[in-house]
Amino acid sequence: MITPSASLIANLRTVLAPAQGVVEQLFFIRRGSVSGRRSADDDRAGFELEAGDLFPIGAAMAERATSVTYTAQADTFCLALPAASMRALARDSAPFADFLRPRIQQLLDLS
Repeated sequence: MITPSASLIANLRTVLAPAQGVVEQLFFIRRGSVSGRRSADDDRAGFELEAGDLFPIGAAMAERATSVTYTAQADTFCLALPAASMRALARDSAPFADFLRPRIQQLLDLS
């Protein structure tokens, strides 16, 4: 059984950044919102994730660092699932893998 950990992230705190290295957790936003931005000097607009969104699916699946800095835009409550557990579940469960695919595309479209 996979047990996610829960965390409350204060407004304007960094949740995840490229400098943190290989993604070890997949985050599920239960309450609040998180913004994503490739870099501070990037002219493109960032994007916002809200309750019900998952991140960073692509980096977690690829076992790499994220290319986006994620920052809480309000006091935000997230559940964190170990990335290795998420990959194993996606490998063993076609419905879960099918659930993740459009979300990966959505995040690619936003960034």
